[in-house]
Amino acid sequence: GNGDGTFQNAQIYTFDGWMLGTTLGDLDGDGSLDWVNSNYGAGHWHVMHNDGTGHFNQSQRIEAPANASCATLFDFDNDGTLDMVLADETSDIVLIERNDGSSGSDIADVSVGMSAAPNQYTAGETLSYTITVTNTGPDASPATHVADNFPASLEGVTWTCAPSGGADCATSGNGDLDEDVSIPSGGQVVYTVEGTVAAGTTGTINNTATAIVGAPASDPDTSDNSVTTHTNAAGLEADVAVSLSANPTQYTAGDPLTYTITVTNAGPDAAENTHVADDFPTAFTGASWSCVGSGGATCASSGSGNLDEDVSIPAGGQVVFNVNGTVAANATGQLVNTVTATVGAPADDPDTSNNTATLHTNPGNLPDEIFAGGFDGG
Repeated sequence: GNGDGTFQNAQIYTFDGWMLGTTLGDLDGDGSLDWVNSNYGAGHWHVMHNDGTGHFNQSQRIEAPANASCATLFDFDNDGTLDMVLADETSDIVLIERNDGSSGSDIADVSVGMSAAPNQYTAGETLSYTITVTNTGPDASPATHVADNFPASLEGVTWTCAPSGGADCATSGNGDLDEDVSIPSGGQVVYTVEGTVAAGTTGTINNTATAIVGAPASDPDTSDNSVTTHTNAAGLEADVAVSLSANPTQYTAGDPLTYTITVTNAGPDAAENTHVADDFPTAFTGASWSCVGSGGATCASSGSGNLDEDVSIPAGGQVVFNVNGTVAANATGQLVNTVTATVGAPADDPDTSNNTATLHTNPGNLPDEIFAGGFDGG
């Protein structure tokens, strides 16, 4: 809370199962309440460290014999630190985790990256993923959990793992990734995954891999612990291009100015999800726009402010935006305006060199006196 009966914006934490219980207590003696939650669905407890600002980072993940039911904090050995009692109702096992009084845990900055090959798939043929998990330290991560539930459209999945820098992992397996690996600081593990795209597959194949640091280390940056790739079907290409013009070609401060933005698709396939964006110059005020599609193209008919629009353009079609605004009364120098048109799935653009257009509009009404005396022929 803010101390006045109002509350700050909520923080959202995403876990890989569903929570049955949660408890709070100062586990590391730093004066801030830490958080233990019971992940019944995934079968482990998360120990979340409070960084002193009310934000939490996972410092431990404790595996349950079957399902993590509840957690209780109490100083059972009277050493001045809170211990944990963790109950698993499915196995009827109770775990007692004694707190050793340590002020913190090792720090291991683990990240995961992924690429797909080929970058466009063909149904019935092989699709491979390369998943790389690295630890930049400064400490080792002896219990990093790597997981990837592969898309249902990828059949017969097998994988191998190549460790380096002292890391350790299972050398091979099949099916989904659900592996615990050990990665020293500076080490990495590389998974090579192969499967066959099911016959009849269409649309985009999305795949997500995660790498979560477990006890005794904690990860100072969890923003790079998950990665997703999007692989489109082969053969869909839409050569989209964008152009930009201004009327008048030279502006007068305080007067109207109109931009015309034309987005075309030379095909051979449709560009069903093309994103058009234009952050207009600051001196171009009160922007409002209209859009007209032709050749089967569709777009929002009108709007105001900067352009941030998704349009659909069949091969041979186009959309035209007319943007009206007023040049600020104190405007000087060039007005520089850039517009982009980016093709989205399921098509790819074979030529992205024409997806951006930039226009420089100069001030007009230069004083006639400059040339009143003509030019010196000498």
